[in-house]
Amino acid sequence: MKLIFAISIVALSFFGTACRRSVGEMILVPMPQEATFTGGYFETDSARFVERAGDGYVACRIDPSAPEIRPEGYRLKVTRRGIDLTALDSAGLFYGRQTLCLLATAQGIPCVEIIDNPCFGYRGIHLDVSRHFFPVETIFRLLDEMARYKLNKFHFHLADNGGWRIRIDAYPLLTRLGAFRTESDWLEWWSYGDRHYVPEDTPGAYGGYYTKEEIRRIVAYAAERFIEVIPEIEFPGHSDEVFAAYPELCCSGRAYTSISAATRPTGQLGRAVPDAGIWPGSWAEWTRCNAIWSNTPKSFWRNTDAR
Repeated sequence: MKLIFAISIVALSFFGTACRRSVGEMILVPMPQEATFTGGYFETDSARFVERAGDGYVACRIDPSAPEIRPEGYRLKVTRRGIDLTALDSAGLFYGRQTLCLLATAQGIPCVEIIDNPCFGYRGIHLDVSRHFFPVETIFRLLDEMARYKLNKFHFHLADNGGWRIRIDAYPLLTRLGAFRTESDWLEWWSYGDRHYVPEDTPGAYGGYYTKEEIRRIVAYAAERFIEVIPEIEFPGHSDEVFAAYPELCCSGRAYTSISAATRPTGQLGRAVPDAGIWPGSWAEWTRCNAIWSNTPKSFWRNTDAR
């Protein structure tokens, strides 16, 4: 609950600064590019309208040649008699419905004419579940809030020193030995604690991870709301949790040492995430990342030869 509240406050603050404009007495977040309230209401049961996201109430149309509308944009017209929504694509129709839900009042939907296009192509939120783990249902609620505010990029930080959060069949110890730690408080554990990980079944351990099926559900849930999931797998630095599970991959050959950079064989581990077949991104993007890893300066592995 605290996470969702915090995200809502951040979204309100951001859009309030970047895109806030009041029209009459109505304030939307973010405010549409153009909005003219014409007086009166389309009378309806607003609670039911919002619950159904306008289904059965709105006449929707995709028109690739519609003037003044760009991708993800829409044109909305609400009169006492009905609601018309036009967009270039399905995302635009979705965002138009979100605006209608935000407009809903006890009297119904105010009569208005709106033309709206996004100010920014990338409208995102970053969630670090490595340091602070959240269950799948909380992720779903966060995605719902993102959709409400027309955010379209979910930066999903899945692996860092705080813990490894995605099950990889080829490397089972990543979650068995690298997903749980001795403290729930990140600062207490990192700055003042022992910085050690513990096995999955250790009593009182803090952490967790997502199965591949759970990740697929998150990706699908986000896609239904026109949100792209962008996974972050911190590598080859910030990889203490990897070396706790597979110390042979560390330059020093031991976990919990000052030398915590990866050796060249971890390129295989770098491929394991896309090989899992759970992300919608193109293989070319992963290939590019692999190329960057392969061309990392050899000085990064300077300790490898010293073993």
